[in-house]
Amino acid sequence: MLFQKNLVHAFHHPSVTVICKPNNNYYISVLVETESQALPKTEKSVGVDLGLTDLAITSDGVKYPSLYLHKKYKKQLHTWEKRLARRHIQAKKDGKDLRSAKNYQKTRIQVAKLHQKVKDNRKDYLHKITTELVETYDVIYIEELKTSNMIKNHNLAQSIASQSWRMLRNMLAYKCLTYGKELVVVNPYKTSQVCLSCGTQT
Repeated sequence: MLFQKNLVHAFHHPSVTVICKPNNNYYISVLVETESQALPKTEKSVGVDLGLTDLAITSDGVKYPSLYLHKKYKKQLHTWEKRLARRHIQAKKDGKDLRSAKNYQKTRIQVAKLHQKVKDNRKDYLHKITTELVETYDVIYIEELKTSNMIKNHNLAQSIASQSWRMLRNMLAYKCLTYGKELVVVNPYKTSQVCLSCGTQT
């Protein structure tokens, strides 16, 4: 993209952080100490398989469908990013500094808002999934996926990146730690096998 690189401005306090994002929105993060937040034990365990058609499928058959946010907002982003590129070129022709080019800055903020909307929707969805898993199960098994190897397939790279499997795993990790549950990361080697009798992948 041809928009000006923007740094995230932040103000830090021992317990409070205020951040201004490129979309001109301010976010406040407050650090607090709490007593034990351990959830009641359910005596249940589950395996979680991550994928593309469904973001996650549990070993007891619960499916969490993929949102495909990169496709949902693709047209809007394409339109605004093209407009941003044109206004970038026009500002340069007019000899304007990008920071003082009003049309450019308005478009830049709109592009940043769309990107932030995608991030917020994805993060909200992952929070809902991981919270439900941690509340329902005491032990959660998840496969250690090598995303860096998988995205070498250019046809699937964008879809894989959009799934945010690493973010989901990180959320599970800290929520399990916070709420007294256990996350077990499984080596993916031979976790998917084909039955020699019927050809079904298991």
